[in-house]
Amino acid sequence: MEENHRHSRKKKKRNRLDVSLEFVPPKEGHTGPFVGYFPSGFDPMHFKQELSQSEPTEMSDLKVLAYQNTEKYKTRQHQLVVNSPDGGTVDFVGTNYLGEGALWQPGNYALGIFDKDSQTLQLLPVSGTKVFRMEPRVRGLGYDVEALATLTNVEMSKDSMIQKRNLLTATFGTHKSRMMQNRYERGRVKEDDLGDKEEMGKFFQKAGEKISVLTMHEALQQANSSLKRNIPPHDVTASTHEKAYIFDEIITVEEQNCLDDIELLKSAIGNKVKINELREQRAYPEFVLQRLHTMKHLQDEQKNKGIVILSYLKHLLAFYRLPRHLINSIVDPMGSQAKLSGSNSIDLTRYANIPDAVAGKILKLFTTVSEDMTSESEARTQTDEKRDLLINYILVLGLMVDNYRADPYDLGVELKKTISQLRPYYLELGCKFKSVKEADRGVAEPKTSLQRLYEITLPLPLRFPTLKNKKRRV
Repeated sequence: MEENHRHSRKKKKRNRLDVSLEFVPPKEGHTGPFVGYFPSGFDPMHFKQELSQSEPTEMSDLKVLAYQNTEKYKTRQHQLVVNSPDGGTVDFVGTNYLGEGALWQPGNYALGIFDKDSQTLQLLPVSGTKVFRMEPRVRGLGYDVEALATLTNVEMSKDSMIQKRNLLTATFGTHKSRMMQNRYERGRVKEDDLGDKEEMGKFFQKAGEKISVLTMHEALQQANSSLKRNIPPHDVTASTHEKAYIFDEIITVEEQNCLDDIELLKSAIGNKVKINELREQRAYPEFVLQRLHTMKHLQDEQKNKGIVILSYLKHLLAFYRLPRHLINSIVDPMGSQAKLSGSNSIDLTRYANIPDAVAGKILKLFTTVSEDMTSESEARTQTDEKRDLLINYILVLGLMVDNYRADPYDLGVELKKTISQLRPYYLELGCKFKSVKEADRGVAEPKTSLQRLYEITLPLPLRFPTLKNKKRRV
């Protein structure tokens, strides 16, 4: 039954037509063709058939009018108007710049017109901006078209444009573009942060009237005079080395009195046996032991001062060699005892044999303290600035014990730095590098050793590095 039912269907006869295809490309200056659709249900073709059956009159024609904005010709704003016949009060208006037409129209269409008599098929391209939604408009009523036009043509503010750009960068941008965006946002000054614009304008106007513009030379002088140097206490106007870097401020009297190895070092001056015993015990750095050999020719006053410096240098170098993770756990021995009860805390006096007064000053000068409110304890850190200050203290004391003619190689070994790495520190202290002749070096292998290759001196008055304006290449 199913097979008979399938065979019983009759196929519709279709006549083949020989049709010639003609493609009409778009031309410049031609606005048409337009495509309009009526969501209200109005059928212009049906209305046209009714008009063709009746007697034609002047008022019964279905008129289609197309307008283009001549002021904004490049925008190609069009308006299509279909007038209702028989003197009706309702027209149909469609635009491509308001409402639905204002949206993005990515689609392109083709209008096909088939003429059976001539058996031709014409294809006309129609872009998305030429498809109109025909809305009914009653004559005599105002539809506030200008207000709608302003809504669609509202320019975005600068903040909204930046916000949209940031959103696109955060969504689709590369890592480098996101980093640049964050850097730009941190440096951008917003208008809300400036407060009232008029008041800020008055403020800058008054400031400009009172303050004169500095030249480049004056600005550099002012910057150099206000520069705070990260070096020990000093006097720029001093005429002697003893007053240039003040000894009693670098090592206070209280610290000098608490040094407990002064007599031991005095007994080791010029005594090779005693010095070798200290070297085997590894109680003192090699820099200190070498100076004990050369101090036997000094006067008593210079010996006493040199011994104090060597003892103090021992403690500074011991603190310098501490790992940074241990510095975080060091507590101030001169502080409250409640903060010493932690199991991870380190007492610098017991750990490195540094006296209390010296340890307290070292922690005050060369570390920073941040209090933890939850555990009521102190957390110590050593920044790069504090570490540079510690190195400058060590270099200044090394200059003093060498009578301000020092070899940078010796302290470079103790600090584990090359001479080129120590050069900026010496220049910051106002020192001057001087090359030593090969005949005056007094080293067994002068060609291979870096010892006595340079000599550090301290010219007076002190002259520190200054900011300079780089000359532009022509």
